[in-house]
Amino acid sequence: MARVFISYSSKDRDIAQHVSSELKKLNHTIVVDVDELVVGAAFRDALMRALVGSDVVVPLISENSMQAPFVISEIGAARALAQTE
Repeated sequence: MARVFISYSSKDRDIAQHVSSELKKLNHTIVVDVDELVVGAAFRDALMRALVGSDVVVPLISENSMQAPFVISEIGAARALAQTE
């Protein structure tokens, strides 16, 4: 199955957890989640490695996510990576 990177605003965490749970039921692997990030770790590097190692990126688009700089960055990075393959 696919390795799935879910990009979302922390304000949409409940929705992201629901999507993650449903994808896991289908035997997909969720590549990065708040549970995997360690306080004090280089989280941007961890997110980028997770993004690069994913088969697919699922951005959860909402009013919250369109105001979240990390979501916008992750979408841009995913687009750039897709163009290099």
